[in-house]
Amino acid sequence: RCTDCRSAYLDPRPTEASIGRAYGTYYTHLFDPDSQASFEGLGVVRKARRMITNGYLNARFGTTRQPQSVPGGSLVKLFPRHQRLLDAEFRFLPRPRPGQRLLDVGCGNGAFLARAALAGWTVSGVDFDPKAVHAAQKAGLQVTLGSLTSLATAPETFDAITMSHVIEHVHEPLKLLLEARRLLKPGGVLFVETPNLDSLGLAIYGRHWRGIEAPRHLALFNADSLSGALSACGFRVETSHRRDNVTEGLFLQSKNLQAGRGALDGSVKLAWRDRLNVLLGSTWHAKSEFLSLTARRLG
Repeated sequence: RCTDCRSAYLDPRPTEASIGRAYGTYYTHLFDPDSQASFEGLGVVRKARRMITNGYLNARFGTTRQPQSVPGGSLVKLFPRHQRLLDAEFRFLPRPRPGQRLLDVGCGNGAFLARAALAGWTVSGVDFDPKAVHAAQKAGLQVTLGSLTSLATAPETFDAITMSHVIEHVHEPLKLLLEARRLLKPGGVLFVETPNLDSLGLAIYGRHWRGIEAPRHLALFNADSLSGALSACGFRVETSHRRDNVTEGLFLQSKNLQAGRGALDGSVKLAWRDRLNVLLGSTWHAKSEFLSLTARRLG
C-alpha cells in the first residue's frame, strides 16, 4: 500500500504481456442484453411497477420503453433506493442531446453500450479482451480491440466516457485518466466505478474480500486516493454516488471465497450477524463496497 496516497497495488503482478491469461474465462464473454419478462404475463402489481419504471427511465435517460406510466418519473423518486438502482444501470449519466457521443472503456460484451444506445447516445467501446470484443461486435456494436491509449481517436471527441470496474485492471491508472481527459470535450462527463479499499467488506473478510480479485485487480483505491488521481489528471469530482444495492451481493461472494468456494457459487447464506453488517455497509457511505464517482473535465 502506498504510504503517500494510501492506494494499494498487487505485488508481484502480471506483466502487460501475460495478464491476458487471467481472462481466459470471464463473465464478459457472452452478450446478454437486458431481458424482461413478457408484459402480458405479469401480475397487476408487477405490470404497474414495470410501467412506472419505464416512465422514469424514459423521462430521466431518454429511453423509449413501453408501456409506460408518464407519472412514473415522479413516483420512482418516492423510493430512493430503487431510483439509485435504476440510475446505476445507466451509470448516473445525464440525458443526452442529439448526436452526443459516449465511449465505454473496458466495455466487455457491450451490454451497457446497447443500453446507452437505447437512451440516445451514439456509442462506441474499447476492450483488450478479444473474446469480449467478439461478443460485442457480433451484437452489432462499434467496439475496438485494445486499450484506451491505443485508440486512434482525435482529441475532444466524446461527451461522456465511462469506466465501470476498469481502472483497477490497468497497469498505469493515471495514464488511463489522462488519456480519457484528452478524448473528452471540455466539460465532458467521466464516470468511474471501482472497489473501495476502505469498504466494510474488506475490514470483515480480509484476503477473502471479493474486491481483491487477484491477479486481475492490479490497483485499488479509497475515496481520497481516487479523487486525488482524478484531480491530478484535470478532472473535478461532482458527485459520489451511493451504491447500497451491491452490499449484500459482495458480502455473499466474499463469504463464498471464505468458505473455499467460487465467488459466484451462490451456496452460502448470510447469518443474522452478516445481515447486520449488510445494513451497516449499505448505510455507511464511506464504507460502501464500491466507489462510484461522476467527474467533469476541466479546461
